[in-house]
Amino acid sequence: MKAPADFDFLDPQLQSNPLEFFAALRTQAPVYLEPRTGAYFITRAEDIRAAVGQPEVFSNQVDPNVFRVCQGLSLEQRDPEVAQRLKAKGWLAPHTLLFTDPPIHGRYRRLVMEALSPQAVRKIEPLIKAQIDQYLTPFDSGATVDFLDQFAQKLPLSIILNFIGASLDNMGRVNAWTDQLFSTMMGQTSREEYLKSVDAVAEMYQFVAGRVEEIRQQPDGSLLNILMSAHEVTGDAPLTLEELLSICQVLLVAGHDSTRQSLTSAACVLATHPELFERLNSQRELIKPFVEEVVRMFSPANVTSRFTLQDTVLGGVHIPKHSPVFICWGSGNRDEQMFAGADEFRCPRENLTSHMGFGHGIHFCAGMRLARAELSHTIEAMLDRYSEITLAIEPEELTYAPAINLRALTSLPIRCRLRTHHGSNDDVSAREASVS
Repeated sequence: MKAPADFDFLDPQLQSNPLEFFAALRTQAPVYLEPRTGAYFITRAEDIRAAVGQPEVFSNQVDPNVFRVCQGLSLEQRDPEVAQRLKAKGWLAPHTLLFTDPPIHGRYRRLVMEALSPQAVRKIEPLIKAQIDQYLTPFDSGATVDFLDQFAQKLPLSIILNFIGASLDNMGRVNAWTDQLFSTMMGQTSREEYLKSVDAVAEMYQFVAGRVEEIRQQPDGSLLNILMSAHEVTGDAPLTLEELLSICQVLLVAGHDSTRQSLTSAACVLATHPELFERLNSQRELIKPFVEEVVRMFSPANVTSRFTLQDTVLGGVHIPKHSPVFICWGSGNRDEQMFAGADEFRCPRENLTSHMGFGHGIHFCAGMRLARAELSHTIEAMLDRYSEITLAIEPEELTYAPAINLRALTSLPIRCRLRTHHGSNDDVSAREASVS
């Protein structure tokens, strides 16, 4: 195995596939000072849990300039030009769910969890199922279709639009905003591209602010409406408009990106493991364990950042005050000390609930119930609808985005064979032959 120093962390190829790098760190230097970035990489599950369990030491209030190589450029107040642009176009929103520590973070989390409660998610499950049925339709012909583009991109956006009570007619522009913001998460983002993203945020704020005002005039029962009135249940101070804009930005961007990644990863597993597809079809109780294993093995938030507020020792390594720290969730979720056969897809897996695919500690994913619902219902619908799903390219041709903080496929071309009892009574084999 190569030594950690033999890897070039800034190499786009490594950032698109860091698994070998992570394995070397876990084995040889689980708390590793990366020389080019000056950041400490935390790669073992035990150390990750210890770090994120100490927010008073490992702060989430990070310096975006320090973390540019991993996180992209954060859209926030420390950059004068960004602040000027956002103020000129409407609002300079504060940090809420992201980049905050206790006790400030607790208020935001309580309010958001009220809007994303089990009851709230159950309420929109019929919509989730209806949207899944709509977005699977292009796959019924048996032709090659990009699952990422035609399904995984659309489903989370449609649900998030429902969250804010906006019509699906807005999907095109919301998708453009999220794509623009997604581009800033690449390590080599240019200043020009970054400032385009600032403009996208300003447009997004205008859009959401319009919905907030409409709901204030006429409550509509949307999840945004629930969020706006959640303080009546939690006893916290009401959210200001700027705080609402910040929270909706997180939901629109982070919620969309992580769920589309997990949906695409799940479909990829089904397309490359036909025996597992058949087992899931006959044992539907395995759908939930399948979803958890997808989230573990293909951690949507591959790396996130922290900043030390004091000198500390982790895994026997001294970390000075004011040090950047990279929490490598994608590595911890493949830690052999935590998961036997960690690089194997096992369904069911023995220690199912031990994964950190939704994070761990006070910043675990607020939208995980919604993500689980979208994933579970999608898998169930695909099993009901199709007798076979196959990859339209060789597995080694799959490519990932060159950003180590993500684990994102760039496309997923698949073919689906419609079950004879689903939809029309046309001869499926003849239809597939005509397509090919």
